[in-house]
Amino acid sequence: MTKSTKVSLVAAAVASALGSSAYALPPAAFTNGTIAANNFFYSGGGSAEVQAVFVAARSLLTPASVDVYTDAAASNAHPQSGNYLVVSGTTNGTGGLAAGTNIAFFYKYNGGSFPNGGLPQVGAGSNLAYPAPADLAAATAVSPAPATITSVTPNWRYASANGLSKLPDFGITDEEVALFNFKNNLNGSAAQNLSAGVKGTPGWVAPFGVAVTANLGTGAHPKTKFSKAEVAGILKATISDWSQVYADDGSALAAGPIFLLDRGSGSGTKAAGNQFFLNYPGGIATGGATDPNSVLGNNVNNYNGGATLNTNATDFQDVKEASSVTIVDDLQLAQSHGARAISILGLEFPPHQNQLTSGTNDYFFAGINGAFVDSNSGTTDNINSAAGGSTKYTNVVTGNYEFAYQVGINTRNGFTQPAFQTSVLNFLKSENLSGAHTGTAFPAATAGVLLDPKTTNQHDAGNLVWSRGAISTAAPLIKNDALTNGGPINFGPGDPL
Repeated sequence: MTKSTKVSLVAAAVASALGSSAYALPPAAFTNGTIAANNFFYSGGGSAEVQAVFVAARSLLTPASVDVYTDAAASNAHPQSGNYLVVSGTTNGTGGLAAGTNIAFFYKYNGGSFPNGGLPQVGAGSNLAYPAPADLAAATAVSPAPATITSVTPNWRYASANGLSKLPDFGITDEEVALFNFKNNLNGSAAQNLSAGVKGTPGWVAPFGVAVTANLGTGAHPKTKFSKAEVAGILKATISDWSQVYADDGSALAAGPIFLLDRGSGSGTKAAGNQFFLNYPGGIATGGATDPNSVLGNNVNNYNGGATLNTNATDFQDVKEASSVTIVDDLQLAQSHGARAISILGLEFPPHQNQLTSGTNDYFFAGINGAFVDSNSGTTDNINSAAGGSTKYTNVVTGNYEFAYQVGINTRNGFTQPAFQTSVLNFLKSENLSGAHTGTAFPAATAGVLLDPKTTNQHDAGNLVWSRGAISTAAPLIKNDALTNGGPINFGPGDPL
């Protein structure tokens, strides 16, 4: 039987503590004063950070009081909104507000992590669009109600709307803000004067992967690994047909158009792929940076306007995806039509949590230069397990797999955060965010979240044994390597996971 098995973006083990669908604060609370006007809190950033932000906000609320809202843009395949995380609940007394305080928390993530998480914090700040309280007050209960309240299984649905313009308290970008400040990462715009006020703080480490449709990993000549040069060629469109790349056994793949599921500039996922595979912007000064196909204007599928995957196309497509959620949707669509697609995707989207048919993955994360994100075997350390196994992100932790960057937590200089938001930010900067530091792997730890030892000053489980020091264009510093400032980096004996 075909069914949706979309479950939490956050850990399944964490979900058990989130409470039941008790509808603790009815939608009317958004407009009738049950939630005071000064207890509406706004933020923004990338889609890769949704699960971490939800875990942080939820940690400050009484579990049984948590309600999550989705909008009309959600689908049966992805009941979570592709645009906003909207949470209401009652504080538990640990979030800077008195216990029993009703709050509403908003996190906008459609449109890219830099427009949402970086630019609004520059200078005096700039507003983002959010759903208005009246839109949320008109929400209707999701039926059937989820057994537990998680960020991807909401219990209320409101009409898709963004009629409220608000200045967000803080923002999160998939990488440090400075990485975005180049035209190919700014939708062609000129560089911004970031010194005018944005204050960035290094956060956790977000690993990325090359996600490909499951059909590439099957058959007589499967391809489960890509070289960096192959992925770079696809991003540049110098490789546009699958016959130009080779299976694991060295044979050429069967001919057929490559469907690249791409993000727009301003996206942290896009910036991560540009830097890791094309050395953009890191190689600009030395002439070693390469432009992605998406900015060249010669796409077969007109990238700037081509936001729809055509599974019947016979030529290369560079599809401009609205979010990571739509990338997952199109990986599923391509797989279901026998098409072969590839994308850059955050590891917070494990394949087994995004199956159209229970027990069958629609995509997998390929190895890069021979290394997978983990041991890629069994169910205890295999993000590609179709049976719902766990992953320790082993090769990310040890530095054998380097496609990971440190997020930036951005605020405005001189701005005093509301007490609740200060507590959210403190949690996002803490070792407790991952859950992996307890010695547990995903799903008992938060998906796609690892810890940077230079930020946490810890060397236990969940912390990498390397760091870029919040500079995405820098090479990873392995333990005991010399830092540019002359000091040694001591990571301890390694991650015990």
